Amino acid sequence: LIAPLRAVPGQVRTLLVRTETVVNLAHLHLMLIHFPIAGSFFGIPLLAWALWRRAELGATAAAAAVVLAAGIAGGLALNTGDGAEEVVEDQPGVTEAAIHEHEERAEVAATLGGLTALLGVAALGAAAMSKGRIAQGALGAALVAEIATAGAMAWTGNAAGAIRHPEASAAVVASAERGERGEQGE
Repeated sequence: LIAPLRAVPGQVRTLLVRTETVVNLAHLHLMLIHFPIAGSFFGIPLLAWALWRRAELGATAAAAAVVLAAGIAGGLALNTGDGAEEVVEDQPGVTEAAIHEHEERAEVAATLGGLTALLGVAALGAAAMSKGRIAQGALGAALVAEIATAGAMAWTGNAAGAIRHPEASAAVVASAERGERGEQGE
């Protein structure tokens, strides 16, 4: 429905557009996927900071919260992927191969995210019990796992882009680069 608003003298008349918001699984998947990607990258400096602070409880809690939330969001994103596939699989330009590649990568990334989340919780538990060396060891392991998770999340996101963004695919980029080299050689 479109309903006109009364214009205040001197202002431009505007229109209010009322819409019903319907969230399907593809939309939900898109809303969820950004947090595990960003969260894994934000977790790296937080884990490093907590490790530098020698597993001080507040720093460890901050790092563990981000890592845990990113791990949970990654699991939720993985679990909405099949529903998202059902919504987009028959759309023009969407290939089963691109969806399958993204799905395979997502399983790796979600597994790493879950492992990292467990290590973050272990570090928090050890810090809360004043087990400094154990907490630092768990934080160090979580930091290494978080770096791997961030890479896997970016790798997965890249495959997701190939589903709906052909301009981001390796073939398109390689073709554009060949074209640029051809133009420069002329």
